[in-house]
Amino acid sequence: MPRPDRLRPSLVVLLALGAGCRGSTPGEPAAPPWPAFPRSLDAARALIEERTLRGTGGTSARPTTKEALLALLRAKRPVAGWRPIVARLQRELDRGGSAVLLWGTHHDAGGQLEAFRRLVGPGGLEGLSAATLEQLIADGRWRDVPESDQRGVSADVRRYLARGDAKALRALHENQRRQNYTGWKYRYLRVVTDLLVSARARGLTLLPCDMPAALQRRSPGALVDRLRELHCLLALEDALRVRATSARRKRLIAMAWGQSHLLPGALPRFLDEKTRVVAVHVIGGRPGPAGLEHALAGRLALADPVLVPVDAGRFVLLLDHAPLGARVEQALDRQDRALPAELRHQLRVTVHGADGALRVAGRRVALFADRQVALPLAPGPGTWLFEGSGRMLLGSVTVSEGGAVELTIGPDERTVRLLVQAREPP
Repeated sequence: MPRPDRLRPSLVVLLALGAGCRGSTPGEPAAPPWPAFPRSLDAARALIEERTLRGTGGTSARPTTKEALLALLRAKRPVAGWRPIVARLQRELDRGGSAVLLWGTHHDAGGQLEAFRRLVGPGGLEGLSAATLEQLIADGRWRDVPESDQRGVSADVRRYLARGDAKALRALHENQRRQNYTGWKYRYLRVVTDLLVSARARGLTLLPCDMPAALQRRSPGALVDRLRELHCLLALEDALRVRATSARRKRLIAMAWGQSHLLPGALPRFLDEKTRVVAVHVIGGRPGPAGLEHALAGRLALADPVLVPVDAGRFVLLLDHAPLGARVEQALDRQDRALPAELRHQLRVTVHGADGALRVAGRRVALFADRQVALPLAPGPGTWLFEGSGRMLLGSVTVSEGGAVELTIGPDERTVRLLVQAREPP
């Protein structure tokens, strides 16, 4: 365990929007000093041990095989639909005290980064102090290293967020084109700049996070990822300047990193034990053949994104992108008034060509091919899960006040049809 007197990176911070990472604004305390950059493997190990603030034992409990993921979906209570997913994660962050949400992506899946944009953009999580992005390079202040080797894009990011500086945004996009080869290869560079636009639209501070390439080349290779994570948290301290009054204030940070950085022995080790960690491993949208979604394609079809709890503070998010996405059709049967009492607040379900079982609202109901079953369902959003004909299909459904929904499932064709009976679309 680390000694109490060690200097700890703290994420219980006071937002200092637009504050530079070099020097101080008059009236503000000086930025906390950065350590000397480790030039040997032993020095890197010592620094990482010194800055480790919580246990590193164990592994992520996320499923790594299709059988394990299907078993998890059967055993847990998944949440389908973007709005219910955001609401579920919001509850995790709002449980009290400071928290960090770690969003784990694969670097060949731009859709996973786009989902992070939705999560932190307008209509996403509320109360965020800041969000950070691995794809943006943060300035550093390591001792005994030339400033030229520590320069990232922090200044351009501040200029764009503060003033909407078009020149700064173009410079950031050009930097991505030159530095983010994976984003260029898989055609999602624009998602990174869109994240900046979304952040500015809602007044959110989006901060660079990763270590400049020149510093990475100086790093002991075996521990470069731990030093990158530590660099990110030190840069956060610079951007979110600590004040004496900040200790009692809750801060919520959303961080997008590659999947491996979410493991207990990776980035979480540098977070104070009082800071709650919420880890979301994102699956879906990889071009293949790599990716668990390709192994699941013949067994699982999603009408909506699905969030699955794994254990305390850890989730898997399944995106409804190819190859997991079902073919979805929805229509509105507009009602001028509430349905008759005997028809309202129902989910009427038909499965074409297969028997199976449906789970919805805590109930499990047997279904028989081409026979409609009417189930009572309270107004509001819900998640349904059907299993039959060797496949599992999941999706969301929202029953409006005084309305009903007809759900038709075609497991063999991987189709989902929704007929919503309501005054307006839910």
